[in-house]
Amino acid sequence: MKKFSFIDFVWEIWTVGKERNVDVDVAYDMFRTDVAHGEAQPCNTGDSLPDFDYEAAKSAWDALTDVAQNDAHNEWLKFSREHYSEICSAFAEGKEAVDNLASKNCG
Repeated sequence: MKKFSFIDFVWEIWTVGKERNVDVDVAYDMFRTDVAHGEAQPCNTGDSLPDFDYEAAKSAWDALTDVAQNDAHNEWLKFSREHYSEICSAFAEGKEAVDNLASKNCG
């Protein structure tokens, strides 16, 4: 089974940030909260990701131990701080560039 990583959702997180007009780390908090709830909350991601399967993401999240959840959170924080400029550039280039960046930095 593949390790859960928020880096795999960098495109979705950035999309939330763009749609909600918030910084990427605020968007991450919104996204992470909605994953934990298993649905888009109006005050968080809202309708920014209409096709995202929050229930599946919640199942994967809930299957993690508390330590693994903390590790996933810390991995995102490290990634977003060390690669912020690259995330911005990749998002401007498109989803393929974002996916390539994520695959190079995930777990």
